[in-house]
Amino acid sequence: SAASALRCLLAPLEYSGVFIPFLPAGLMPLEDARTLLFDCSTPYLIACETLLVARLGAVPDVAVVADLDRGAVHKAPSTEWFSARAPPVLSLCTELA
Repeated sequence: SAASALRCLLAPLEYSGVFIPFLPAGLMPLEDARTLLFDCSTPYLIACETLLVARLGAVPDVAVVADLDRGAVHKAPSTEWFSARAPPVLSLCTELA
């Protein structure tokens, strides 16, 4: 699955957070899915159907969403780690230049 592939991209690090390779929209009531996605206190990597995201109406503000249907990655508004100006990325780019 795509979630498994994303988890493999973290190598050589090992992902130890909540991992659900696929969460179908009909597996649990919508409120339970909302609780899982919005109230989880640990990092998680969960693949879910676009239909489930549409039913929820929004994603958590701290979530990074890889939308494979649209070929886009949406970062959480409060994060800077996608920015090329962020210190770790900037120093790596400087070293590689």
